[in-house]
Amino acid sequence: MAEINSMQAYGRSAKPDYTSYVEYLESLGWRRSQIVLDEKNTRIVTLTGGPVGNTTAVIDVRCPAGQKMSIMGTQQVPAGQDFNTAHALRVRLAGTTDQEISPLTKIRITKEKTTEDLVQLARPFYQDVSITKQRIAAVGTQLGHQFKTSSEYYRFTQGIELNGEEHWFLYVVGESPTGGPILPDIQIDTTHIKFALEVDLWTS
Repeated sequence: MAEINSMQAYGRSAKPDYTSYVEYLESLGWRRSQIVLDEKNTRIVTLTGGPVGNTTAVIDVRCPAGQKMSIMGTQQVPAGQDFNTAHALRVRLAGTTDQEISPLTKIRITKEKTTEDLVQLARPFYQDVSITKQRIAAVGTQLGHQFKTSSEYYRFTQGIELNGEEHWFLYVVGESPTGGPILPDIQIDTTHIKFALEVDLWTS
C-alpha cells in the first residue's frame, strides 16, 4: 500500500518510518488504540465459509465510519527497532473436522471500498499466513500441529491505511485445474476460521 509511504500521508516533512506517521496523525488530533482484531470482533469483522475450489472472501474487516486503521509494514519499522515490531497477521482456516486447508492454497489480501476501488495488498500462499508451522504425526485421533513463533508470523512489507467504511479482505483463491489439485481442498467452515491481525485504530 502506498498511503503510509507517500508524502501526503505525512505532510511536507515526511520521514519514511511508522513513528513519523503516528506523530503526524497525532498532530492532527487523532488518538491511537493498539488492538488485535480477531474473529470475536463481530461489529467490524465478518467471516464467511467457502466450498472446495471456490474463491471466497473468508475474512472481512470493515474500518468504522469516521475512524482509521493502520498496519505497520516491515518497511516502516523505525531504525534500530526489531523487525518483529511490524504488525503481524496469523490465520487458521479449517473445515468441520478441524482439518486445515492445503498450505498451497493461494491467498489474496485486498483493500476495497467499492468494486471499482480495489487495491491488491498481498498474494501469499496459505502456508505464509497460517499460524501452523507444520503438520506433524497424528496424536490419538487428532492431527498434531507445530505452531509458528512470533518471529515467524506473516507481516506486510508496506504499511496499510484504511479510512472509514473501507474494507480489508482476505480471500482464498479457488483453483480447479484439469487433473487437480483443486484448491482450497477443504470446505471452510465459519466456526473454524481463526485469525489475529495487529492494527492501530484511530479516532479523531
